[in-house]
Amino acid sequence: MPKLSAADRESKLRTRFRVALAFAQGDLSSCDYGEAAIALGISAKTVQRDIKRLLKAPTFEEWRPEKRGPRKGKRRTLPAVYAVIEEKVYAEASKKLNVAKLGRDLDHILHNQGFNSVDIPSLSTLERIVEDIEAADHSHFALRRHGRKGRREHSLQDGSLKTTRPLEVVCIDHTPLDHRTFSLGDEDVSIRPTATAVIDVHTSVCLAAFVSLFPPSATTVALAMALSAIPKTEILQAYGLPGEWEAGGLAETLYVDGATELNSEAVQWGCIEHNIVLRPAWPGLPERRGLMERFWGTLTSEIHNWEGTTLSNTEELKRHGGQKPPAWNLEEVQRRFLIAAMEYNNENYDGPKIPPIMQWRELASLAAVNRRIPRDPAKVFIDFLPYKTREITFEGIKFENCFYRSGELAKLRYENVKSTTIRYDPRDVRQIWIEVERSYVAIPRTYPKQAPSELFALRRWGKRRSQIAQEKKDSELLRKLAAAKERRWSAYFGLDTTRDEEPIPFGGGPPERDHDPSAPSALSFLPPETPPIPQVPGKPPSDTLGPDLPPNFSIPSFKPRLK
Repeated sequence: MPKLSAADRESKLRTRFRVALAFAQGDLSSCDYGEAAIALGISAKTVQRDIKRLLKAPTFEEWRPEKRGPRKGKRRTLPAVYAVIEEKVYAEASKKLNVAKLGRDLDHILHNQGFNSVDIPSLSTLERIVEDIEAADHSHFALRRHGRKGRREHSLQDGSLKTTRPLEVVCIDHTPLDHRTFSLGDEDVSIRPTATAVIDVHTSVCLAAFVSLFPPSATTVALAMALSAIPKTEILQAYGLPGEWEAGGLAETLYVDGATELNSEAVQWGCIEHNIVLRPAWPGLPERRGLMERFWGTLTSEIHNWEGTTLSNTEELKRHGGQKPPAWNLEEVQRRFLIAAMEYNNENYDGPKIPPIMQWRELASLAAVNRRIPRDPAKVFIDFLPYKTREITFEGIKFENCFYRSGELAKLRYENVKSTTIRYDPRDVRQIWIEVERSYVAIPRTYPKQAPSELFALRRWGKRRSQIAQEKKDSELLRKLAAAKERRWSAYFGLDTTRDEEPIPFGGGPPERDHDPSAPSALSFLPPETPPIPQVPGKPPSDTLGPDLPPNFSIPSFKPRLK
């Protein structure tokens, strides 16, 4: 069949429309389908389709059938074309794309690569592809277009954690409190304590919260993991607080930031031991830990109402210099911090959800939650403590200049075990733990008994003992040097040191009253067999060689060690 021109095709379509309209209005009957098909040069089935389409589209423009075959924008984008579009979008990520200009550039690029016009997506399809590419990596495009600050403003929910059950993902974090606290009962020393908290992502419940005087370390992580794995109702009762805090269990995934103490070898070993996936977060992006940041924001607003708070406002810090006098000790700060954590668990803060602790109670009966509750929380605590390898000697184990000894070490030494791994709690080093047959055995400290119990205090105590011992050594050496110099002066001037006379001062010459210019020279008092001592011009006699000292003798220059 010869190909029709555009005008002939348009005329034929209008004739078909008029015929279909005559059938729809009843001017022609169904018996005339065959004659109409022969007259129009189409099949009878096509005539019936024209009539059916006319009932839905009464006007010619709506009724007009579309051209058969592939059309631009009506087929799936080829992978090679999508790769070219993605490369172009990332190349111009620093500015907002003009889709029309991008379409013209792509048309030129794809035609040069041998693609047909039907392979090039339409502008609407191209706009949708660009939106999908930018949505898949929204943080990158926000950073390129708006900078670091703009990325946080435009992607606050980027990287949010999706969970389906409690304990699936748990966040742990530390922060210094805006508060001054007495240090270890000493009212003359105040420090800024560190707060540690553990949050369950699915229910938003706080699993553990405590305050420590020492900075974040492997010990705070171990204590946080141990407290988060057990119910804490007894802890509330110990501080005289009402209520129940039954939320607890080991996490399936531990979500942490890039802090050193949260990625230490002890934490990694403890996670492997208890089948926990350690997932470090992107550094410098607190918006990825939005739940934890909101928790600290809620508790900080409460802490700013305490006595002794330093606040976090810049003007307030300038006014008092961050050195506001403390008002509470550590026990009171811990009690207030537990109250704030319990208020967070039992409040919904005008939100649509129920309080976090109520969500936990509804889902606590799940089998996945019950499986994560440890049987021995003390073992969980020890598993996450820092550890070191030490030799086993006949004196026991030496750690921080202290000796630890027990019958278990004697058994290991009898079995020819040369060394073992010890675990210690820096808050109390009066005992350490060693692993024996898949369990931990406590080894007490036997010497010295009077040493401090905390690790940092023990190190200061040991350093002070070393300084005292060195000072004794230094004073003894100074006394010996002073006596040697006195003997040297006496030998030089021929004085009798056995007589009861005034001692010669250290570092200077003999007294002026003992020296008579008319007296014979000191060389006449020397024995006749001793050769004369040469005098060195420009130097005091103390720098010349004595008759009873070896030629290579010299008094060393000594500076006593300062504290």
